[in-house]
Amino acid sequence: MPPAALLVLASLVPGDTSAPAPAAYAIEARLDERAHMVRAHERIAFQNPGGVTLRALYLHLYPNAFRSARTSYAREYARLPWGMNPLEWIPWGSRRGFVTIRSVRVEGRATTFTVDETVLRVPLASPLKPGDTLCIEIAFDVKLPVLQQILGYRGTNYALGLWFPKLAVPDTAGWRGVGPPTEDQFYTDCSSYDVRLTVPGDVVVAATGDPVGATDNGDGTTTH
Repeated sequence: MPPAALLVLASLVPGDTSAPAPAAYAIEARLDERAHMVRAHERIAFQNPGGVTLRALYLHLYPNAFRSARTSYAREYARLPWGMNPLEWIPWGSRRGFVTIRSVRVEGRATTFTVDETVLRVPLASPLKPGDTLCIEIAFDVKLPVLQQILGYRGTNYALGLWFPKLAVPDTAGWRGVGPPTEDQFYTDCSSYDVRLTVPGDVVVAATGDPVGATDNGDGTTTH
């Protein structure tokens, strides 16, 4: 039997590479092949890039676009030309995918949060002034659909595109891409990433980042 293949895609639009990255992500994730899920925890060190004081953080939850036939994504594709079968695009049954946020902590303290389709809002106990920093930690699970766009599985192959909660971009006009779906929702700052991905030992991992090593965990899994 050939090995499974896991394709991890950053799929991010780069920002100004000459400026320091305002966010640094440290992500630990485990693929559950039987449940077609990714169980993960991420820690984001964030510095307010300036312009305005922030009283909340906004993060994109892209997999929630595939949660149901009522999402903005599904409603948009339901209006496809008559020559295309909308059932090939609308999330239903095994074609559904979504993110479950298990917990959010800011500066080590548990905090409330709200989810509006593909946007996670985290209110801040204290305003974050330009240049100030904080740490936010998020525990989350991603239910992967049968392959939809750049996310999901087909056979033993997995594609993970925009699978993790990702900070939106604040500027003097507010947070970009957190309202009705527009191209702004894919606008992003450059960030640094340190990802540890645990998968079954026969899975081949291809990623946009630079591999720095792999560890055999002795239980049939490998951490890349």
